[in-house]
Amino acid sequence: MIAAGIGLAFCATTSAQWQPVLKKPPAIASEDTARPTPPAPASVKDGFTLAVGGDLLGPYYPRFTVADAGRAAVFQIFQAADAGFANLEGNLFDTWNFAGSPAAENGGFEQGGIGSGPVLPKSIAVDLKRLGISMVSTANNHSLDWGVEGLVSTLRNLDEAGIAHAGGGRSLFEARSPGFVETAHGRVALIGSASTFMPMAPAGGGGGDGRLLKAPRAGIAALRSRPVALVTPAEFETLAGIAQRQGKPVEKSDDEVTLAPNEAVFIQQSFRRSDHTGMTYELQPDDRSGILKAIRAGKEGADVAVYSIHAHETDSGGQEFDVDPALLHPADFLQPLFHDAVDSGADVVLTHGPHVLRGIEIYKGKPIFYGLGSLFFVLGKEFRPQWYDSVVAAIEFKNGKVSEIRLYPIILGSASENRTRDEQGMPHPAHGADAVRVLGSIQKQSAAFGTRIVIQKDIGIIRP
Repeated sequence: MIAAGIGLAFCATTSAQWQPVLKKPPAIASEDTARPTPPAPASVKDGFTLAVGGDLLGPYYPRFTVADAGRAAVFQIFQAADAGFANLEGNLFDTWNFAGSPAAENGGFEQGGIGSGPVLPKSIAVDLKRLGISMVSTANNHSLDWGVEGLVSTLRNLDEAGIAHAGGGRSLFEARSPGFVETAHGRVALIGSASTFMPMAPAGGGGGDGRLLKAPRAGIAALRSRPVALVTPAEFETLAGIAQRQGKPVEKSDDEVTLAPNEAVFIQQSFRRSDHTGMTYELQPDDRSGILKAIRAGKEGADVAVYSIHAHETDSGGQEFDVDPALLHPADFLQPLFHDAVDSGADVVLTHGPHVLRGIEIYKGKPIFYGLGSLFFVLGKEFRPQWYDSVVAAIEFKNGKVSEIRLYPIILGSASENRTRDEQGMPHPAHGADAVRVLGSIQKQSAAFGTRIVIQKDIGIIRP
């Protein structure tokens, strides 16, 4: 059973959904409340297992009737778990009867193209549920590639298939609210968000100020930020000169300058004088606090809470499209956010977006995944080899705590492997040298967080 809300009716336009009977009525996600006492530990029964994967970039047509022992072995991990998670990277509906229109902007499927964006057929939802994916995030840079209508159609089809979802909604309240999954070992709450998205993607809360009444707007639970590039004093002087040529006054005492040709806010870039280079991100406070309140609400209404974020941001501003993934590291705002998420009640934190694997941190006994790679990668063209290495993690609980994390390495079919159409981009277990390569990458990156991963029989094991 699922719910996109937390026990309160939204509006007449919200499709009828099951509403959980909460153990304790949670605070509304948008309500301004004082920070509560530390959250209770997970209360799932011993043996509860959560299986998690990365981005669903495909499949774009039904193909699960094709028998394949390798692919079946990957999804047996999800089927054996109490709940399974992946990020729905795009929309899910049948384009031939879609009543809406594609957006004028998209999240990068074909940069600059109009009318493009990844879409999974409606029937794929049933396939995913059968394969063990019981909950998905709907907040990412492709969520509104097909406009508000595309997002709403996606949510409706997920509901029909019985897949819980979070991160997208018909209003800001609904987008931030948890989705719930009932299992034999306890109730799971999923809270979703994205820090990487297109300008039209954030959901609106509606309301008014006595002068203007605003209707809610469908969209995602966005974590907005202002990226600021840190530059050397010499670089700053050059940038200040460019700003002055654009007619923007810059005082000698200024340590920051913003270049925005023709006042185009959506392409502006700010620079700050610094003794070190890189990128820093100033988060929108209401977005950050709203997400943390949603996590607290989800934990109060469930036995275990999972927080998911779609985040492409890095500490240098570079992306894996152009830079060797080994040289990229998570943005500076992520670790403080994740620690606060755990302190607000998250038992597991999941990051997706970068199409490569990143490290795992254990904070207060709770796992934080900084990059889960992809679960499907059906794009039909060649990218960096690291994009085709990934992992499925099975997280087991005992006595209200994570007792073991098993990392199952997988490889996705790159175009150069000449797999058949039915197998390109599909996950298969990695063995031998492939397993050593995949797990070795996670092992090395996780060591930076003090996390020890033991490799046994092609499986990585973490015991917090």
